[in-house]
Amino acid sequence: MARVTHVKKAQQRYVMVETGGVITTNRTTKRGRTVTIRKSVPDKNQPLPPHQCDFCWLEIKVGTPYKWIAPRSGPYGGTKRYRHEACPTWQVWEYNFSLSSMIMQAQYDAEMSLSSAEDQSDFEQVRDDFAAAITELAEQKNESADNIESGFGHETYQSEELRDTASQLEDWASEIESWQTPDEPDEEDLDFDFEDTDSNDQSLTEAREEQLEEWREDARSSLQEVIDQSPV
Repeated sequence: MARVTHVKKAQQRYVMVETGGVITTNRTTKRGRTVTIRKSVPDKNQPLPPHQCDFCWLEIKVGTPYKWIAPRSGPYGGTKRYRHEACPTWQVWEYNFSLSSMIMQAQYDAEMSLSSAEDQSDFEQVRDDFAAAITELAEQKNESADNIESGFGHETYQSEELRDTASQLEDWASEIESWQTPDEPDEEDLDFDFEDTDSNDQSLTEAREEQLEEWREDARSSLQEVIDQSPV
């Protein structure tokens, strides 16, 4: 993951202009020449606009705290990205489009949906959405393999690897699709002793909700286990 650097206060930025001088460094080239850097200073007559937060898209005003990252690879490799300190930090899939990152994103989305699942249909929706996301990743790998084989006119080592990965993802998606939500408990199974309790409608409702919450936790744990078992 890219390292996050935190800055207490944003400073006003200015266009840098060369002064004509040079700074001698301790580095040398392969041919033994000393590396020098042209001197430059900020031109106070040419202020630059504030950085823009890539989460809320508002300007990071001078004097406010912010953070930045500079991914080394991926679509944003070598490009700094900025956010307000109060905005959520970057998830790896926001700047890296590797397979592992895409799987992590699907797992994260599923986990968020699981946390609010209430009934059987909710859990089945989480299952189906996650299986669809993994199936889509498998299709992307197969498509990449097709493109390689189309270009070379035959199967290659790289296309074989891609198809193997796609196959593993497809098997995982099938396993996810086969997951069944545990049967929701019946009210008749409610462990509630009316003789030893000053029973009323409210206490019965609370007991029923506790029973259902235990069932939800079992369902979440069961589905989460399948979601976490990435084969690649």
